[in-house]
Order: sequence, then structure tokens, then C-alpha cells
Amino acid sequence: MEDFVRHIQSEDGDRELHWLFEFVIKPQLKELLDALNACSNLLIYNSSEKSSTERDIDTSVKLPFSSSKSEVLKGVLMRNGSYITGLSIAIKESQFNRVLHKLTLKSPLKLGQLEKAARSIDNAIGLIERSFSTLTEKCSSEHDELIKIFDTLLREVRLAKTNVQLPTDPSLVFPNNVADPDSFEPPLPDKISLDLYVNQSEVCLDLKYLHTVEETPWCLVDDQGKSYVDYVRDEMKRRNGTSGANSGSLPSLNLEEIEKRFSKFIPPQNTNIVSKTLSHISLKPKQTPLDFITKCVTYNGKVVVVKKKIDVSSPDPVLVSVSTKLTTIESLISNIVENAQKVIVSVS
Repeated sequence: MEDFVRHIQSEDGDRELHWLFEFVIKPQLKELLDALNACSNLLIYNSSEKSSTERDIDTSVKLPFSSSKSEVLKGVLMRNGSYITGLSIAIKESQFNRVLHKLTLKSPLKLGQLEKAARSIDNAIGLIERSFSTLTEKCSSEHDELIKIFDTLLREVRLAKTNVQLPTDPSLVFPNNVADPDSFEPPLPDKISLDLYVNQSEVCLDLKYLHTVEETPWCLVDDQGKSYVDYVRDEMKRRNGTSGANSGSLPSLNLEEIEKRFSKFIPPQNTNIVSKTLSHISLKPKQTPLDFITKCVTYNGKVVVVKKKIDVSSPDPVLVSVSTKLTTIESLISNIVENAQKVIVSVS
């Protein structure tokens, strides 16, 4: 009898889910597909509609830059799809003017965030097309498959939205990102780092004036591109029992291993230098060693300190439109997933 009741409940649940997908969700899929295609076209062609003529004309977005009243940096940027195709800036700041006054882009630079956003949108379009075919099938696993599709669809849309709003990938920004100096005229000086990224639908440009650290052992970088400062900083975190260390994200190195790793660079009279350094920091927290550990950054194979920074941004109307559309799409898909889960709970 219990098996019979469960069978009846299961059939009722399938009927309710089928009604939900067939008469509530399916009519919304065309709207979602059109909105996602519009987002894809905006990211690629800077227009919500793709036509044959758009491939033959320049649809770049022109964005002006200015560092407000100080005007230490002024210029203009051209974005075409996920590439910066043009950049021309003038700098009026004493620190930067030691090595740089003007900068012009010679070859396109990729905006990795927009490329990832476009990929996620393409994945979402594929999932919706897949859901159409699943809705035409009549099998017992149909509803489970659709729920999985919409869960994945929601994740892809959120990934696309995040990439249009925030630079969450560390490889795309300082200190992990290193712009090719030869992409500019004049070539980018060693003392200057340049980052281009998207934040809150604005295209941002960061210039940093760098001082290269030359003091041993702080300036040392191993064959893996990790500096002496990085290892000491990680060891200090491990000793303090930080959450990062407990999660295994920090290397489980002791002081002797750090000394051994850099021993070929350190003179014999400076043995046990890490232990002495950490002891010195604990006794005199405001001394120079702490400055090295808190301010030094490993960049492009060197240990540097940021002496000056100029950051400017310009709202991109196309990216604002994409972000708004993705927010609406996210809300629609969230409602679909939530309604499906409610039906499942009510019949379970």
C-alpha cells in the first residue's frame, strides 16, 4: 500500500513539474535566449544586434580618461569587443615624468574579464538550447535533467555578470599581470606597471611607479618566481595559525627550509638570517624589516615597492547595458529554479 501511495505521489509530482516547465518556464526560454544573444552581441560587436555590415565597420567604443581636477593623467581609450585597440594618454606628475610623459598603444591588449564573460554567455545560450530539446523528450529523468540545466545556467550567468563587474582573477591585475612593454610607444619603462581591467562596468587604467628593492636578502627571487619576502610572509602567517595556512593554501615551510632555499644568495656570515629577522620584527615592529614584509611585492621577477599610483576609470555604456541585462536574466533564472524547487519540496 505504501509503495502504491508513493507511486501516486510521484506521478502527481511529475505532472506538476511537467505543467511548470511546459506552461510557465518554456514560454520564458525564448525571452531568455534573446536577452543572452543581445548580451553576446554587445560584448563582441558593441551592438545588441549582429548584422553583416557590422563586420565591415569600426564599432569601437571611445572612452575618455581624466584624473578629475588634478589632471595628472588625461587621455582616450578605444575598446572593441574584449580588446583595447587604442590608448593615448598624457601624464603630468613629477614622479612618473622622470621616465614617462606620454604613452600610446601600438598593438591590442586583451581584456580577459570580457573574454570570460562572453564565454560564460555562450555556455548559457547552449544550455537554453539544450533545455528546449529536453522539454520535447518524454522520459522519467526529464525534470531532473532540466533542474540540473537551470542550476548550471544560473552559475554561468552569474560568472558572466561577475566578470563584467569585478576583476576577481588575480592573474589579470597587478602584481601577477605584466603588460608587454613593446605594446606601447614608447616601450613601457621597467619602473612602470600598467593594468587595464573592468570594475563595475567601467574600464579602469592603473599606472604604478615602482622602486626595485636591492637590499639582500629581501630582493632575492627563486627559480619559481617566488621571493624571499613571500616565503617569510607565508611563514609568519603559518606561525600565527591563519585560516589560509590551515586550509593548506600556504606552503608548510619552516625557517631552515627558507634559509636553505636562498643559501646560495646569502653570505655565510648571515646564516640564520630568517630567525633573526622574525625576532627583530617581533621586538621592533616599526623597524625597516616590517616595512619590507608589508610593502614589498614580487612583480615580473623582481621585488618592488609601489612609490606612486595613478588610477582612472571611464564608464562604458555598452558594459553598463550588458550588466543590467545580466542582472535581469539572473533574476528570471533564479525565480525559475526557486519555483521548481518549491514544487519538488511540496510533492516530496
